[in-house]
Amino acid sequence: MDEGDLAVLLYRASHAPRRPGVELDVERDEAVEAALRAHGEAEMRRVTRGLAVGMEVPERNADELLRRPGWVFDDLRWELGGPAQALGRAVVRLTLWPETVVPVLREHLVDRTELLVDVETGLLLRLVEVFGGRPVRTLTVRRIGPEEAVPDREGETFSVGDRSMRAPEVGTAARMTVLTLGRMAFDPSMRRLLRGREVPAEPEVPFRRTDPEPLDGPVPSVPEVVRLLALARPSDLAGTLRGEFADGRFAVADGGRFRLDFTRSAGPAAAQAESYDGERHYRLMPDRLVVDPAPPALFSPLGEVRRPRGELRRPIAVLDLVDWEGRRAVRLAVGGDTVVVDAGTGLVLANPYLELHDLGPAPTDPEFYRLRAPEGVPVVETDGGPLGDALLPPPLRAGLEGAARVVGGLAEGVARLLGR
Repeated sequence: MDEGDLAVLLYRASHAPRRPGVELDVERDEAVEAALRAHGEAEMRRVTRGLAVGMEVPERNADELLRRPGWVFDDLRWELGGPAQALGRAVVRLTLWPETVVPVLREHLVDRTELLVDVETGLLLRLVEVFGGRPVRTLTVRRIGPEEAVPDREGETFSVGDRSMRAPEVGTAARMTVLTLGRMAFDPSMRRLLRGREVPAEPEVPFRRTDPEPLDGPVPSVPEVVRLLALARPSDLAGTLRGEFADGRFAVADGGRFRLDFTRSAGPAAAQAESYDGERHYRLMPDRLVVDPAPPALFSPLGEVRRPRGELRRPIAVLDLVDWEGRRAVRLAVGGDTVVVDAGTGLVLANPYLELHDLGPAPTDPEFYRLRAPEGVPVVETDGGPLGDALLPPPLRAGLEGAARVVGGLAEGVARLLGR
């Protein structure tokens, strides 16, 4: 069994209307769990620029986690292991490593997840999450029952802890509130946004989806398309993008590097260009160049087209073969959407919101992926907090940060007096 075969197995298990019932054991290491929770809260604050305070990371229902394995097609790198046995059944080992730049789900926050996959049913018979080199949660199936209908309840498969904010979190929330209100009052870009000037620019030509020309020839089967999407590794590619919300030039290179030069973006105060050179994330705004020493929190609008495997989270149907600017492509119905996929590389050429055109090789010069500020435009190093990339005079920034510390300290002290 190779990675493509395993993808077909897991895809079928994910979308089958009936699945075997299971009885399972759940083991947790509370000390490691606490460390993972603290790490998750810190990551959520980083992604939200310090605004997510007192929030716990969503956790999938254990039963659905094993019986509905479509989540393995998320932003995770696969490492296929050898065969094994569990419950007297043949299984294959699979290790998942998080690759997302938006780590907001549990599987994105652990170091890795180790699975045993039943090679007959695609059920996950064992799942071990590892964090800090130690198992944090282990799910083990002890018995497989008869098949039963499983309702489609994707929205009910997550749970989050319902707890009051602790005293340190109350203090953090108060500090963040002061900084956020300060930015709203003094940052020019934020004021433009609040005054309603940050509206999407109307394209000169409204976005209309391309209707590619059908081709003759045998249409690939669903398992063949699943293999294509599962094994796709789009990279070394440049071209133009057209979409509902943005137009421009793009380039995607190895190591996660990318560059976007917008000809139309979300509005007059939005980024005019964006790039990642493998170490730093750059955003050229109308009044500043923002440099973040961390990977981008969002890789938009190219995230979906760069990760074709994610399409397998929804059921697919093959519609026909088409010609996409000289490329042989497959048109698919994915859930309720139409998606066009390159038949050779698995690259997503079009989805309901975005299309790629004029494709060719991406530049290889590392300097191409490092944006430079035009003359007279200041460079702002973001710290990830609510002030982040705000263009504020140093005395004003220092004053806001001092006021936030005072208010946060008072709020934390009151919370401790109240027994929080």
